[in-house]
Amino acid sequence: MSRGGSRRRDPRWARSTPSDRSARGSTAARPRADRWAGERRGAARARRSAGPAPWSAGARSGGYVRPLYAPEIGLQTARLDLCVLSEDDIDAWADFLGDPEATRLLHTPEPVRDRERALAGLQRWIEMIEGPIGMSSVTVREPGETVGFVGFVPRDHPWGQELELGWLIRPQFWGNGYATEAARALKPLVPGRFVSMIRVENEASANVARKLGMTVEREVDYQ
Repeated sequence: MSRGGSRRRDPRWARSTPSDRSARGSTAARPRADRWAGERRGAARARRSAGPAPWSAGARSGGYVRPLYAPEIGLQTARLDLCVLSEDDIDAWADFLGDPEATRLLHTPEPVRDRERALAGLQRWIEMIEGPIGMSSVTVREPGETVGFVGFVPRDHPWGQELELGWLIRPQFWGNGYATEAARALKPLVPGRFVSMIRVENEASANVARKLGMTVEREVDYQ
């Protein structure tokens, strides 16, 4: 968590990320992650620096700019339906968190096999949703099965505040391009800079980031 000064922050930045709290375990070493950076097409390119960049021109220091477009309904792509996360997603959510193959490359890799604990984590994620900020379920239209989750999440990092784009795809659906398709649909909804924190050994997620036009800024210890 960022500990910088006395500057004012949106209260959401001060929260512990729900996935961290619902799948946290004790580890001796912090995972190494690459910080990938991207931006919405058409936004002015932010200069690389050790600190956070504003999401758009005129952004206040130490915060994020409210998205310009906040849809009340989900999105559709050629194959996928993206819907705002809800408690109806508990089956797919619990299945993902309880699968060690699914969680092994997350920053908190220990699986969560207790359904009540998974539900509590899901509820915390739901509380964070505001317009396009928050996670969405990703459903393949045919046969109508939830394959994973994708979304923008505000995070505090040791170097500052960032808006992170993340994706969680259930292992049985890997290799179909669903993460790229879903994340690409969300990109236009949030102006300016965003990042993705990807463990250095997670080449599949790195490939998704490349397809989204993102580049590695630096390697960091992820907390």
